[in-house]
Amino acid sequence: MHHTLLFASTIAAVVLTTACSDSPTAIHEGTYLTTAEQVAIEYAAGKVADSMASHGTTQADTVIADFARVLGRLVRLEGRVQTVTVQLPTGGSATMQAAVMHSSGQFIGAPIEAQFALAWEGLDPDAMTVRRALLLQGAGASSGTYDLAASSASNLARYIDLPVGGSATVWHNVGGSFSVSGEQYRGDCSGLSSDDGSSCHVGRATVSASVDLASGASTGRAVLPSQVLPAFQVVTK
Repeated sequence: MHHTLLFASTIAAVVLTTACSDSPTAIHEGTYLTTAEQVAIEYAAGKVADSMASHGTTQADTVIADFARVLGRLVRLEGRVQTVTVQLPTGGSATMQAAVMHSSGQFIGAPIEAQFALAWEGLDPDAMTVRRALLLQGAGASSGTYDLAASSASNLARYIDLPVGGSATVWHNVGGSFSVSGEQYRGDCSGLSSDDGSSCHVGRATVSASVDLASGASTGRAVLPSQVLPAFQVVTK
């Protein structure tokens, strides 16, 4: 977990400090956000990450928070998301927007692979907040199905409820799975370049999840049906 935590921070540093490249031949999956929504999602994802770090109870919450910041930045720059219907652990369902990121590279002499998906609902461009979000992380393989057992140190899921004017509630995975398949990448990420050999590409990937979650004595299940999402591939050197 220590290596994964540092790797997530490294990915954040690479993405958040690079600037300026685009490709007209890139795969453009999903639909465009409005300009106001593009600006808002980076800040909103950052607020989700802040809430995760402050209300979370494990080091894993810091890891998944870092990935949320990175993907929020990439979605802002690329501007594309996919609409998905997600079953909520609190009951009912919500129409959400989502994207996925594949991070890979060498870190402390060892290869690290991680997939991270973020789905959110209720993006408010004025307040730059979201009402709720589902965060999914799988590590150790570039794709496939990740076991979200409560004991896993690297495969994680978090559901966060952010009521207006209220306190955030964080739900943690206690079982289930998260799957990523069918990745295709073509073209560079918009607005990014790197001087150290790191790279970022855009494309698509099929994502699904069925996650058992708990918050205190409450339990429930979040389900993201199989859906093709806009995807990013970040490779660090």
